Amino acid sequence: MQTFTPDDLEEDILADLMEEINELYESSEQTLIELELRPEDNELQRALFRSIHTIKGDLGLVNFSPMIPLLQHVEDLLDYLRKGQVAYTSTMSDLVLLTMDRVKAFVEAVMASGKAEYDDNLHNQLVLAIGRVTPENTAEHEKRL
Repeated sequence: MQTFTPDDLEEDILADLMEEINELYESSEQTLIELELRPEDNELQRALFRSIHTIKGDLGLVNFSPMIPLLQHVEDLLDYLRKGQVAYTSTMSDLVLLTMDRVKAFVEAVMASGKAEYDDNLHNQLVLAIGRVTPENTAEHEKRL
C-alpha cells in the first residue's frame, strides 16, 4: 500500500471536487446501464468518455497524481470505443466502474483524513488489463480481460 498526502487544499475546493465526481459518477453509472442496452450508441460512448476526461482533468488540477495514469488508460480505452475501433463489452463496463469506485474512494479518503492509501499493485493490474484492449486485437478482448 502507498499513502498519498495532497498539497494543502482549501476545504471548499475539495468539496467542489467531490461534488463533481459524485455527479459524474452517477451519470457514468447511468450511461453504462444504457450502453448495456445500446452498446453502439455513439452519443452514450462520447458522454462516458467526457465524464472520465473531466474527472481526470479535475484530479490533475489538484495534483491527485496516483489516479491520473489509471484514468488515462480508461480514457484511452473509451477513446477507442467512441471512434469505433473497439466494441463495447460488459467487461469494459466493469473496468470503468471499478476505476470510478477507486477514484471516488480515494477522494473520499483525502476529504476524511487528509490522505489516502491506495494499492499501487492493484492500479498496475487495472492498467495492464485495460491496456490489453486495443484496436489491433479486437477478436481477443474478452479473453485478454
